[in-house]
Amino acid sequence: MAVERKFLEESLKKVKIDRFIRSELKAAGVGDVQVKRTPLGTRVTIEAVKPGILIGRKGKNIQDLTTSIKTKFTVENPQVEVAEVPIPEFNPGIMAQRLVQALENHVHFRRACHNMLNEIMRRGALGAMIIVSGKISGARARSERFKAGYIRYCGEPTLEYVKEATTFASLKPGRLGVKVKIMPPIENPSDELGLRKVPLVMEAQAISPESKPAEIKAEAKAAPKKRAPKKKAEGAVAVK
Repeated sequence: MAVERKFLEESLKKVKIDRFIRSELKAAGVGDVQVKRTPLGTRVTIEAVKPGILIGRKGKNIQDLTTSIKTKFTVENPQVEVAEVPIPEFNPGIMAQRLVQALENHVHFRRACHNMLNEIMRRGALGAMIIVSGKISGARARSERFKAGYIRYCGEPTLEYVKEATTFASLKPGRLGVKVKIMPPIENPSDELGLRKVPLVMEAQAISPESKPAEIKAEAKAAPKKRAPKKKAEGAVAVK
């Protein structure tokens, strides 16, 4: 039981460090936070849209952040690394934070969600989905889903390609849950996702491939057309 408790404490510490970094560095646009234990200490990798704000002048901000992580969470020898997010529109954590800021600035949720979907798809994503739940417009809680493009819901491609993030927006009626799923572009999507096109089946298989179109037309003109015999009407009398 002691081993399980130790693993739970380590996981809980990682979650707390993640939340602390996101709350302290909102202006930097934090996307992902990875905490890994190494033989030399604890490595904390932060992906941000604006790494300059995170580092600060002469590295002051990152030094203060390292000291805070060490004292608050009793982490041995923390090493903070900063990485820049190449395309923020493909990072669901960043897009979820932007949507939360728009909702907290009193932008209508439908307008904010549609604008974000257009922004993500304009960058070339395969698909995206946004789910907003809570007291959106009324006293009763409900959820609405906004989707654009193609996105997988289950299976191995979902675990490998679909990225998702969940956060909350604090409004006057209460807290709204915001979930963003993004499927970024991949190479050969038809092969990777099992979307191979089915070849068309030729209906006219009686014509041999050796015969040419000109010969077929000539044979059709030369062959006389046989007329069907006319049927006599019932009750008709033959005239001599």
